Amino acid sequence: MIGTRWKGRSLSSERTAQTARRSRSPQLLPFAVSGRRFTRLSLAAERSDKLARAADQRPTAPRIAPRPPASAQTGSRSAREERATFERQLGEERSARQTAELQRGQAQTALHGEQRLRAQLEQDLAQAHRRLQGAEKARDAAIKSLEQAAVRGRRDKRG
Repeated sequence: MIGTRWKGRSLSSERTAQTARRSRSPQLLPFAVSGRRFTRLSLAAERSDKLARAADQRPTAPRIAPRPPASAQTGSRSAREERATFERQLGEERSARQTAELQRGQAQTALHGEQRLRAQLEQDLAQAHRRLQGAEKARDAAIKSLEQAAVRGRRDKRG
């Protein structure tokens, strides 16, 4: 029965865990969790202890930084001036980019307007062309009917 397994755990470790849970004894408390879980917990505890020891051995940095010497102050002043120059240049570049984007947007809008106008003009031209063809057909029909009427008129006078 010791070698028998029940739901992934050996029966002996399960009985030990059950006994520890029932008795609430401090000596059996580590056995209150199942075998795999106990192994995981013990490895996590060892890892935590190791990390804590490593943290204790590291030297700590002073909380207050020492005041920089005068040469560092002039360096920081030049760094501030350099940063201000870079920020000004960045502002100018952003402004130029925004202006370019605005001009591009205006050009794009103008292009769309011209394209719509061209499409409308093409439609108007096609419609005028259709009207012209209709007028030409009507004219041709009128001429033909006048010619037929003239031919009939001659026949009527002769006959």
